[in-house]
Amino acid sequence: MKYIYLLIAVVCLSSCGIKLPAPEARVFNLDYRYLDENGIFVTESPSVSFDYKAVSSIAVEVKGGYVTRDEADRILEDNNDLYYYPTSNRNKVYVGPIVRDAYDVLIEKMREIGANGIINIRIDQDRVMNEDVYVDRITISGMAIEKW
Repeated sequence: MKYIYLLIAVVCLSSCGIKLPAPEARVFNLDYRYLDENGIFVTESPSVSFDYKAVSSIAVEVKGGYVTRDEADRILEDNNDLYYYPTSNRNKVYVGPIVRDAYDVLIEKMREIGANGIINIRIDQDRVMNEDVYVDRITISGMAIEKW
């Protein structure tokens, strides 16, 4: 009888396994031309060969989130690099962060503080916990400068 209970327990517990994520590879290509076209000098280098005035350290963060399918379809029309995938909630889908949105926020803030360049720019993409779910995040940081 012990063996029957043990067998039932093993069968029940083995069917409740956790689905583990598969390995993934991502390529993240960033185009700085949009910043240049908007009058923002950009370099990944921590030093430059011209005179400048340091204005401030700056960081911008943009996260993905959940929107209605109609909103996602409208957003997708304008952004080829955007993706979304369905959730268990039929009315909502996940929409990843958009680099262009992060650039727009960066440009707006830099104009507010009188900066026209960013040196030592760093752009990271990662996944963070947000309200009990993981979302993708894009972070742009560097030193805002006034290029003379």
